[in-house]
Amino acid sequence: MKSDYGEMLRRFELKLSGIDDENKDMEELLKTGVENLMKLNEYYETATGLNQEIC
Repeated sequence: MKSDYGEMLRRFELKLSGIDDENKDMEELLKTGVENLMKLNEYYETATGLNQEIC
């Protein structure tokens, strides 16, 4: 399980490394962040019992 999250973190780090901070619009980052937060409940509801216990 830890390796799954490690893989996810690696992918996010790769995505972040491609972001040019000066050219990335802060409003777009905020929109993406809020959209991801809105999906947390859906992820929790579809998670298996073990994954729900981790949260």
